[in-house]
Amino acid sequence: MAPRKAGLKGDGNTTMKTSGLTALCLFLTTAVATGDEAKPNFSGTWVLNQARSRLEMTAPAKSTFWIEHHGGRFKLTRTHAWDERWNTLSFEVPTDGEEHYRKTGFSESWSRMAWLEDELVLDMKLAFGEEQGTNVVHYRLADEGETIVAAEWYHTPNARHHNLWVLERVPDAQAVEHRDRLKEFAERYTA
Repeated sequence: MAPRKAGLKGDGNTTMKTSGLTALCLFLTTAVATGDEAKPNFSGTWVLNQARSRLEMTAPAKSTFWIEHHGGRFKLTRTHAWDERWNTLSFEVPTDGEEHYRKTGFSESWSRMAWLEDELVLDMKLAFGEEQGTNVVHYRLADEGETIVAAEWYHTPNARHHNLWVLERVPDAQAVEHRDRLKEFAERYTA
């Protein structure tokens, strides 16, 4: 009887190879799924802790950040308040690592956001008319998810700030009240 050729049905080596390949695929699928599940979620209302932050820009008296982070969608709205002035900005960027263009009034931005281990990194190119700049921010959670640490590098021809923002979570019950107070403050000084 002639010996069997490798790879034909009934060959013990083929069964071992198939089982090994199946196990490897299962392991890689589980590792990828686990990696996605392990990523931090930045959703919530956050307030600036001035004592722990290191800001090179003129520090606001108050600052609140609202973040909606679901899957590959990251939306941030923040309001800075100084005495009788305030400034609110909002942006939304997918966390897919692709560049996304946005034009608002006289400003333009090209933004990309992607994971670098457990940090979410925003890389933004900015244009305000002829003036161009960059804003790079590394977001990470600390203190068991109760704090965001955001390391920011903001560079334009007229401003260069390296800021370390430390933001503390506002409990859900207080978040709506806090948001309403800031909105009231903003309306009072824009009337």
